[in-house]
Amino acid sequence: MSSYQYELTRSILSADCLAFFILGGPGLKDVVKSFVFAVLILFCLAALVLVVFSFPSKCELLNCHGTDFQCGPNPPEACTMMYALGDGCRKYASCEVVAGKCRLAENPLLAECISCVNYCGLRHRDDAAAAFECEAACLSK
Repeated sequence: MSSYQYELTRSILSADCLAFFILGGPGLKDVVKSFVFAVLILFCLAALVLVVFSFPSKCELLNCHGTDFQCGPNPPEACTMMYALGDGCRKYASCEVVAGKCRLAENPLLAECISCVNYCGLRHRDDAAAAFECEAACLSK
């Protein structure tokens, strides 16, 4: 038994002894037992709530480049400096936790940007410079 446990036990026993002499019986002892039991029940319920409704510790973008944005708890530590078509849309992308799940936050500007950039990629699939110029137009809207 640690010194803290010993002091706590001694305090409780002292309270019980005092209650016995003041109240003339074990009345406070039953109250203390009921209180301790209630605290234990509350602790168990709180632990259950934390387990059932646990949230991811992190909820961040998982990919570094492109328009296929995904969210999760393990984001990359570093990204390459290479720019890819769609990277400009990242300014509209964010992640959120909804009902305990990490997901991409809905943003009409992001959806519009992705649509526009994907169109640029298809329209100028053989000319990277033209695709990037098209993307710049998407980002300036």
